[in-house]
Amino acid sequence: MCPRVAFVTTSMAPYKIALFNALHARFSGEIKVFFMFPSESFREWAIDEKEIHFDYQYLDRISCPPLEKRSIFLNRRVMKALKAYGPDLVINNNYAKPANVAAYLYSKLYHKRFVMMEEYHTRYYKNNIVSRILRKIMQRGSDGFIACHKGAYAYLIGCGVSAKKIILTQETVDMRWYRESVEEFKKTSEYNELRSSYKENVLIYIGQLIKRKNVGIIIDAAKKYIDVYGDNITLLIVGGGLLENQYQDRVTRENLGEYIVFFGYLQKKDIIKYLAISKALVLPSTHEIWGLVVNEALAAGIVPIVSHSVGAAELMMDNINGYLFHPHRSDELADCLALAFRNYEELQPRIKRSAEGISLDRYVDAFISAVGMFSKTKDAP
Repeated sequence: MCPRVAFVTTSMAPYKIALFNALHARFSGEIKVFFMFPSESFREWAIDEKEIHFDYQYLDRISCPPLEKRSIFLNRRVMKALKAYGPDLVINNNYAKPANVAAYLYSKLYHKRFVMMEEYHTRYYKNNIVSRILRKIMQRGSDGFIACHKGAYAYLIGCGVSAKKIILTQETVDMRWYRESVEEFKKTSEYNELRSSYKENVLIYIGQLIKRKNVGIIIDAAKKYIDVYGDNITLLIVGGGLLENQYQDRVTRENLGEYIVFFGYLQKKDIIKYLAISKALVLPSTHEIWGLVVNEALAAGIVPIVSHSVGAAELMMDNINGYLFHPHRSDELADCLALAFRNYEELQPRIKRSAEGISLDRYVDAFISAVGMFSKTKDAP
């Protein structure tokens, strides 16, 4: 008999829709996704419900905007919702949020299998005492783990989890969609018009404009690049956040408007246009669990330039398929920009091979394997 699976996660997001649609299409059992919140306050994802093909439910919640700004959601009647669905196995993708705790308690109370989806890695791991306690309890009580990348696998091993209880996979976006969308856009007249609007070397940043994203260092590096290598660069900044006005004021004050363009938040159908005209993407975060924009860059065929503090740095081989730099060294980043632009054509075959090694199908395989491995019925005592 095929198991019934409940997946408890935070908010609806485009990359999650791709994953759950693929699971729905390939999984022979039943799966239902329980979302804590439709969308996070600092995100502006436009969700087209026509694209959603899987079964899902938004959990009842208590509105508390100050907590929601910190991605803390207060959900209620979580166990009631899970009991109504009656899963054989529960997959959690977080430890500390109230709905995750309720899902864990449900699995123990009703003797259901419980699997943790682990995204954290040692470089990122900084939690308060309550989160650490909850993490230890759930790790000890989990029947299995899905490690979303090598860093997460190493973190779990370091916590004392047996390797036999871990399935390693590679978190990703729909690489095929990004690759094909970029290729199709490059065939259009709009691509030629857009490409001619900017300087020879286009660099793109996609993400929030908040402290840990460290966007100021890109501006520093762009200035140094112009001073040392010439003014043939345009930096496209896609995203919004608390520091947006501060960065815009700085660009105006330092007369960098000719080289740096702010777009605010864009949806993925528009983002692919700017990926298509770019030669490199930079992610300079001081700490980042993963960084799916690195996957997007590889799929689009542009050079990723990634901070050592980003989880997705494990995808990079420095000077082979991209470049790595220290998140507080703007001179180092400026040199990486020069290398990326100069070696763009030479890096293309290696970037393509790297992208081919990552797929949504393999990501889905891991979930299906985890369900098969960890879903044996737990008998009540």
